Amino acid sequence: MWSTDVVVHDSWGPGGAMAAGPLGVPHATQWIALHLPRPAAMGRFIGARRRRERRRAAAGYRVATMELPIEIVALRSTPETIAALAAVLVEAVAGGASVSFMHPLSSAAATTFWTASLAAADAGGRVVLGAMAGGVLAGTVTLHLDCPPNQPHRGEIAKLLTRVRYRRRGVARALMLEAERIAAGRGRTLLTLDTATDGGAGPLYERLGYVRAGVIPDFALKPHGGLCGTIIYWKRIGPPDA
Repeated sequence: MWSTDVVVHDSWGPGGAMAAGPLGVPHATQWIALHLPRPAAMGRFIGARRRRERRRAAAGYRVATMELPIEIVALRSTPETIAALAAVLVEAVAGGASVSFMHPLSSAAATTFWTASLAAADAGGRVVLGAMAGGVLAGTVTLHLDCPPNQPHRGEIAKLLTRVRYRRRGVARALMLEAERIAAGRGRTLLTLDTATDGGAGPLYERLGYVRAGVIPDFALKPHGGLCGTIIYWKRIGPPDA
């Protein structure tokens, strides 16, 4: 008669943790993806899932989602917050997100980026928002407010990132709506942003009312190599100043 000592499960789902509970044994997360090296496995898994969901959406299928209870908060510079943001960024870049960095992105480089970003937020030049799900950072977005002197009415959206396990659960939408609310409260009437033509968040932005201004081809390198274009979007969130 055998007994279970530990449940080892793939990191993409909660099934192993759920199975371990009733058995009263610990569980361990292990990357299991076709025996590929960890970064490559993650990037290919995410890319294949995105392509499958886009095909299903184009064919008229509705992709199942489950709204997540989250709290949107303005993040401040603490070691714990910086570490959580760095983990989000490293995961996003490994998964192919075109957000100014190349793969592999080291934790040290991600930490340096967020340290500077949160310092700018503390100085009032931007707002870095976090979506908290049960005390865990599920996603983030940055609202830039330090525009040139002749553009005091404008804000810029950047670094909209959601952890893989929290995607398609309303996190990005909630972050964007809160960023818009804050921008309007700061007297901004126009928001701009850009996103990659390959795997970017264009469909989300368009559902939120952002207008596609145009495409710049071959704008930047994708994290794993190869050029990618960028789409410029804008949205009016208040009446234009006279």
